[in-house]
Amino acid sequence: MHKHKQSQCKRKVKHRKNLMGLIIFCITVCIVFMFAYYQNLRKEISVRQEWLETVLTREKKWILENQGPEGEIYMNGSKAGDVNPYFACMAALGLLAETKNCPMTETEQKAVGRYLDWHTGVLLETDSEDGYLGMYLFLMGKYLEKTESTDLPESWKNGISLALKKIQSLMQDGITQVSEENTTVYLMDNLEVWKGLYELEL
Repeated sequence: MHKHKQSQCKRKVKHRKNLMGLIIFCITVCIVFMFAYYQNLRKEISVRQEWLETVLTREKKWILENQGPEGEIYMNGSKAGDVNPYFACMAALGLLAETKNCPMTETEQKAVGRYLDWHTGVLLETDSEDGYLGMYLFLMGKYLEKTESTDLPESWKNGISLALKKIQSLMQDGITQVSEENTTVYLMDNLEVWKGLYELEL
């Protein structure tokens, strides 16, 4: 009887050792696979990052080439002469985009400043819709954030004030309509207005 118990104990100990060995083996295999996956993922991210930076550099160059003498940014090339402030704001935001290896240059910063000068000058003539005004304020806020500017030109202060007054005139119960003539309410336009107000902390 005593020998039988000893035999059972030995089998249990052996079974536990085998089980622990299997667990350790499984954990080791998982760690090896995770390490290999992580290394491969790092390489893939690096390749994609390089590609994105190449695209970013190319697009910024194209935007700069399509900026007019007064600071306006054309939609279809400088020869077309077609300027839409809404899409021009998006293009200017592209010039503010940067990564660790592809920082915003002084030329790009100045180009956005020139565009804001132009846009501010034609603000009331071109921007009668809520989304347009929101994009203008959003770009202004992003530019001030990126450049850490605190001393705004008087014209920019006036532009911000005019945009706010126009937005307020289009707002009912906290929601903006498209324009004075078009009472349609769009979620996208209101998000753009909200983004602009948020960026400038208004």
